[in-house]
Amino acid sequence: MILWDFGNVIAAFSVDRFLEDVASLFSVTPFEVIAFMEGPMPDSTKQFIHVIEGDSHWNTHRIFLAFCSRFGKKCEYEMFEKIFSNALREDYEHSGRFLKFSRRIHGAGYYQGLISNANAIHAKKMEYELGHLLAYISKEFRYYSWSMCLRKSESPVLFNKVFGEIESKLEIKRADMVFIDDRPENIEGCKAAGAHAIEFNIGDGLYRLEEKLARLGFSL
Repeated sequence: MILWDFGNVIAAFSVDRFLEDVASLFSVTPFEVIAFMEGPMPDSTKQFIHVIEGDSHWNTHRIFLAFCSRFGKKCEYEMFEKIFSNALREDYEHSGRFLKFSRRIHGAGYYQGLISNANAIHAKKMEYELGHLLAYISKEFRYYSWSMCLRKSESPVLFNKVFGEIESKLEIKRADMVFIDDRPENIEGCKAAGAHAIEFNIGDGLYRLEEKLARLGFSL
């Protein structure tokens, strides 16, 4: 079984665009946004980032409230939601090649799944606006952080949960699964849970990915 990440693997995620749009919304500079997101976070805003099980917005609304608190400006959540959504976009040059590649995987008889750190906003966009990119990825095996209340960085907890569920539904062991992601820490988490993993970015070239899959025994 081949499991995909989405952002920067199937579609593009533009951090620069997000930073610029958020900075404009709150009348600050992109550098101030970066400093807030990467620097020490005051206790007064940590509560907004904390994940509460069962919250369908996962962390998006909390991040919005944290921004409002930090920069002292109240904005419309709908505007922030739109900015968050627009950061995820289709890379048309890559998407055509990806769909052909995914179709070949499907034709070779392999199941495909998805493991994404997506919040509720991005998950909705992935399923509806960008859903055609998931044509050969079974809905039964699409796993999103917002609905699981876990992130891939909480490795290997999320991966153990996903792989365990797949093993219970299919006659496939995790040793015969491979996860494709663009972040090294997620690759390590997947491996710690007992599956194969390949680091891949949207600009790396699918022919190289095919070579790596072949070395793991996936024949297309």
